[in-house]
Amino acid sequence: MTQSAMTANPIGNDCGLESELEGVKEEWRIADDGAADWAVRKIKEARADRDRMIAHFEAQIEKAIDSCRRTEHFFSGKLIEYFNTLPVRESKTQKSYELPTGKLVLKFPAPEYVRDESTLVEWLFKIDRQDLIRTDFVSKPIWSELKPLTTVSGNDVIYLETGEVIPGLSAVERGAEFKVEVQSWET
Repeated sequence: MTQSAMTANPIGNDCGLESELEGVKEEWRIADDGAADWAVRKIKEARADRDRMIAHFEAQIEKAIDSCRRTEHFFSGKLIEYFNTLPVRESKTQKSYELPTGKLVLKFPAPEYVRDESTLVEWLFKIDRQDLIRTDFVSKPIWSELKPLTTVSGNDVIYLETGEVIPGLSAVERGAEFKVEVQSWET
């Protein structure tokens, strides 16, 4: 195999075609069943080589992904330990710490709201807030307008105007998520 062929193909396999056809002229044609059968066998071999190479490289990719995942998990764990000792910048939704090469962030996602829409509609009628009900084919609360009028206390969702717990609505807290944001140095 030539040096250029080895450079072009990292595993050094050209499926046998280059060495088989060296010196064969352009005018070569399949003239009988024997030659056609040979060509079919060459295609079969090429496909088998392709499938073998794909399997080989997919396995290598999986190993690389797994190795990267383990490395990230290990260092993220160490960074969380370090993060917990730092004076961090705090907001309502996250804590963060800036480093020259990136940012350590502990995000507090908003709770997931579990809604029983029929119970919510009944409650909105009861408190005379039909303006918060959409009536298409079926009556539904207008969540985008109701949500700003609420606050969460544990799993209860409280209506701010009256302080009452809203029936048919609960909040499920989601765990905090630690992220390492790596600084990109592209210029």
